[in-house]
Amino acid sequence: MDGDIFTLLSFTAEHNCWSRLTRDSNREQLYVRILTSYPIIGKEELFTAISVYGIKESVEEFLGRLKNASNVSKIISTSPFYDIRSQKTDNLLVQFIVNSENTITSVVSLSKPISFTVKIFEGIEQWNVYFSKPLKYQVSRLVRTLKSSFIIRQYLTSSVSIGSLYEAPNKFYLSSEEAKFIGFLLKNGFFESPRTLKLKDLSRELNLSASSLSRKVREIEQKIFERILESENI
Repeated sequence: MDGDIFTLLSFTAEHNCWSRLTRDSNREQLYVRILTSYPIIGKEELFTAISVYGIKESVEEFLGRLKNASNVSKIISTSPFYDIRSQKTDNLLVQFIVNSENTITSVVSLSKPISFTVKIFEGIEQWNVYFSKPLKYQVSRLVRTLKSSFIIRQYLTSSVSIGSLYEAPNKFYLSSEEAKFIGFLLKNGFFESPRTLKLKDLSRELNLSASSLSRKVREIEQKIFERILESENI
């Protein structure tokens, strides 16, 4: 990618999907973020995975709304996002199938960005859509389509470096947390053979179970390998 410079379209929006599900929640009680969403071949549906973090009561209420939403056809799974135990908060990964008709996610996906993120607070959606070398009309056409179909409060187009993508949970780029995690493993000999520290010692140091540590490593390795394959056009 030329100089690792990307075009970023940022906008805030409100419509019947996430706005309705999160309108009565606030930033201190509930944090919802779309991790991935893509169309299912041959169907007018999207496979969507989200992270839901917040006060247990708020998370439970949100999940109830999600399960009863008219455009959600199936909840595939609900599981801990990280192996974090708390009496007050939940941190969950939720995967489900949603009707793609009249959704911002569907419109954004059709514009073929390299990645996009959505953060939802108090019924307002904060979108970041990243493009690599977009055609001149690609971003402007997306903005026109969004404004014609949804309540778009404001939008801004800018050029950003690769570092701005750290917060985007996509299949190519690691978050700052993931980078620090890999740095810790490298420093402590996780990838050496034989390992300088045993798996149980590393997991104790990170306050994770051994199985959670192994799973997290595999997830990050998958991102790295997919990035390599993409960059090499394999």
